[in-house]
Amino acid sequence: MRVAFDIDGTLTRAEIRQLLYSLLGEANTVYILTGGIGDKPDYPSRVAQLEQLGVNRELYDGLHICMGEDLNEVSRKKGEFCRDKQVHLFVDDRIENASSVKSLSPETVILLVYGN
Repeated sequence: MRVAFDIDGTLTRAEIRQLLYSLLGEANTVYILTGGIGDKPDYPSRVAQLEQLGVNRELYDGLHICMGEDLNEVSRKKGEFCRDKQVHLFVDDRIENASSVKSLSPETVILLVYGN
């Protein structure tokens, strides 16, 4: 199974990290799929953020930062990533991202995280 997790509002939650940990060792492919506004992704700070959360590099197969001029472009790029990588499960906290993924990758199951 291919799974994509957002960071902010998603992997920052302990119960979502538990879901990630439960998928390890089950022959799953885990992507970290986050977004940013602008044109240059800051991989070192995102890797450091993940490590602070206890999500070390060995726990995921790839970190992809969807950069865009606005949130709509970031959402579209997340949808394209899920379509292109044939992601089975997408975990995020933004309804805009979930809607874009559902539109561009209708076979992807979406887990939308609500609350603090």
